[in-house]
Amino acid sequence: MSFRMDFNADKVMKQITAATSQAVEAEVSRVAVEARRLCPVGSVTKGVRKTFIARRSMKSSDGSRIRYTVRVVAKEAVSWTARNPGTLRDSIYTKVRWKNGVCLGFVKAGYDRKRNEGDPNAFYAPFVEFGTKSIPAKPFMRPAGAKASPERVGAAMRGVIQ
Repeated sequence: MSFRMDFNADKVMKQITAATSQAVEAEVSRVAVEARRLCPVGSVTKGVRKTFIARRSMKSSDGSRIRYTVRVVAKEAVSWTARNPGTLRDSIYTKVRWKNGVCLGFVKAGYDRKRNEGDPNAFYAPFVEFGTKSIPAKPFMRPAGAKASPERVGAAMRGVIQ
């Protein structure tokens, strides 16, 4: 008795690759939606102008005193997100690619100068995520990434293989 099994291995691999990419893309999209929800969006309000009056006096060359008044106008610091409301949220994008037989999913915000990807106007994404000396951190990507579920990708792949 002989048993013969015909199947196209390339076709099966293409189906598995397509299903993997689709499952990873779905999970990456869920993370991106959560990151957009958590992303701080500034208001359109401008910095507050404060005026200070300073009275000064100095000696002139002939020895008499000269009095003068100086008006100083200062602006309060404005956070990065208030400068361009919605730009950071709109700069969040996803990418799925294969490298060395592994399907990788990325959620990125801001601008990647090396790859020339993203929105150049949202270069300040790391400043918002990690903070600066003068502006406190408002993380939005790390909490969104923590909600990713590799189990959903695995469940989708089990459905394809069976």
